[in-house]
Amino acid sequence: MPDITEVTTPKVRNDHTHWRCMHETDGTECNTRLEMTQERCTECGSSRKEGSYAEAHDGYQLGTLESFEPDGKAIWHYTFIKNGCS
Repeated sequence: MPDITEVTTPKVRNDHTHWRCMHETDGTECNTRLEMTQERCTECGSSRKEGSYAEAHDGYQLGTLESFEPDGKAIWHYTFIKNGCS
């Protein structure tokens, strides 16, 4: 059985290279995949917001954007799975 650990932190994981825009317009999520260097979605223009997915280079979902600190720094919620995955 896999060992699952959840961590909420402002520190971005080394394998967290992309984020997925989950901005909703007219009931449809944008779902655009972006590099972490991009703060705004190139498709809908939305900035990263709570609920955006944290992804590895291969598209594997590592977690979600939980919240923001008062200074604007993102707080990410990651799930670590040991025994063969993430």
